[in-house]
Amino acid sequence: MKTAPADTAALPTSQWGEGSVAVARRTLRWRVAVLSCLLLIAATSAVFYWFPTARMYFDLQTRLTTGGHMLPNYDFYAYYAGGHNWRAGLDPYRNHPGRADALPDVRSPRISGFIYPPTFLPGYALLARLPYATARVIWLAVTLLALVGALIAGALTFRRRSLEILGVGALLLMVSNPLLYHIRQGQIDALVAGLTTVAFFLYGRARSWPAAILLALAILMKVTPFVILVALVAYYRDWRFLLKTLTSCMVAVGVSLSAVSLHLYVEYVSKVLPEVSVGDSFFHNQSLLRGWSYFGAYTKIPSLGAYVCLVLLLFYIGERKRVRSRVMDYRAAEAYLLSVVTMLLFSPLAWRMAFVWVIVPLAVVLASPKRYGRLQYSLLLAGAGFLSSPLWDWSFLSAMNTIGGMVVGGVLAIRLLPPDAAIFGLRFAQHGANRSLPDRPAVAAELKQSVPAISVSDGHGE
Repeated sequence: MKTAPADTAALPTSQWGEGSVAVARRTLRWRVAVLSCLLLIAATSAVFYWFPTARMYFDLQTRLTTGGHMLPNYDFYAYYAGGHNWRAGLDPYRNHPGRADALPDVRSPRISGFIYPPTFLPGYALLARLPYATARVIWLAVTLLALVGALIAGALTFRRRSLEILGVGALLLMVSNPLLYHIRQGQIDALVAGLTTVAFFLYGRARSWPAAILLALAILMKVTPFVILVALVAYYRDWRFLLKTLTSCMVAVGVSLSAVSLHLYVEYVSKVLPEVSVGDSFFHNQSLLRGWSYFGAYTKIPSLGAYVCLVLLLFYIGERKRVRSRVMDYRAAEAYLLSVVTMLLFSPLAWRMAFVWVIVPLAVVLASPKRYGRLQYSLLLAGAGFLSSPLWDWSFLSAMNTIGGMVVGGVLAIRLLPPDAAIFGLRFAQHGANRSLPDRPAVAAELKQSVPAISVSDGHGE
């Protein structure tokens, strides 16, 4: 039976209740004040920075086609041309020099600029029926709505912090240079990230089939979300969700075969994927493996190794913390953000606009500062600043997003690891491999006495 606190036990029940209501009102007023400040800063950034820059970037002509025409939205042209060429009965993955009915889009002598799975070619073909100027406006609206929808889904999932999530998310959206560059290029990352993040939140609300369907669609738009799928399955140890997602993928592919030829899938796997799964030394590639680009296809080896380590780490954390499947808490959001950051940092290619992936999960994590120590939260804020920063081709300024990902990923990895595992590792480094190590119960006891600032909560609290 609950009892009143010591300082209110002597008060009448009505006064005690009024005190609780007063505390709740003060808390709500404080939350509204914080939200108002965040929205004011976001609105100021939107008026004086985001909207003018977004408008300039959206109309910036950066694409010189082989026909000699300058076009805006460099990457969207690849989807548009791929859909047009497929609708004209041509292979969207090949170049068609000299064909008057083809839109030229050359990536290399072997493949065209369309480098994505063929599942959604009918959708790109519908866009290609429209004038390019109209199609790119529709594309911009769809991609931005996907990202905003994911932010709203996060606020609905974590209702106790919904105001803070919306405020932090709005601020991150309005200061994110990767999002501005995403608008400049007309990329697909915001749409894929939005679908994947909404799927994650739906899974946490015990809606595994809708989550599996959305995640399957994201994978069939761009293959990289498969890393997120495997990482989350390992964390929750929910192999049925893996089966549901793969089943959804097969059903979607089967439906697409009514319009898309099977040989396009074969060509994509055998010809296109090996061609694009290599790095690039240009500084807009914010992957940690940027320097490995000279090794060509061998870049995939450290990339795959990092993903395996991520899966094993999340499996270990989920097993030690006894994480139950289809349970959403702040620790799960931290695991999701760690998966996203690792996916970006160790992908052979992670262009700067791909870092729109971090906006929504980072908003959820930053919306609960009481869960972190002062140093941890300061590092998270610094990492968020680096992740939102522009890039300059000089020294460390050419790796701002990479640095931000490393800082945020490091804080999350340390926080997610069981405390005794962290101390065990430190003691191992201190004593050396040939020295005797303390037993784990003793390490845990030492942790509680010497490192009280590290939270060992179950993740459900604030």
